[in-house]
Amino acid sequence: MVNAHDLLWGMTPAHAPADAPTWVLEALGAGHPVVVRRAIAAPGHVAVGVRGRLREQRFAAEMPLAAVQRRVAPEALRDVVSLRDVPALQALAQLRSVLVHEAWGVSGSAGFELATGIEALHRPE
Repeated sequence: MVNAHDLLWGMTPAHAPADAPTWVLEALGAGHPVVVRRAIAAPGHVAVGVRGRLREQRFAAEMPLAAVQRRVAPEALRDVVSLRDVPALQALAQLRSVLVHEAWGVSGSAGFELATGIEALHRPE
């Protein structure tokens, strides 16, 4: 079972649609995870989003459920710590003690970065 915002590993360039931009194929070829979207997918598939290096690089696709090799839910990232000095991670560090008894998780760019180690958060300009 997968839920919105889960990160999934296992999608390859072969699973991408024919119209996928080059950056999508590069991200999938590098083994980056995709994020589960809230959309209807064909039977046996899950709606996902592929994230590129740039903020405007987001691509909607479908991944075969049989291809999923690993799943990380946002809740699994609550205790993952990063030493990077960016505002979102600083805020997260402060919130952990406040949310200790709550059900919560980390998604979006922060979740992607914590799960992969790939820098996805940007400093304010």
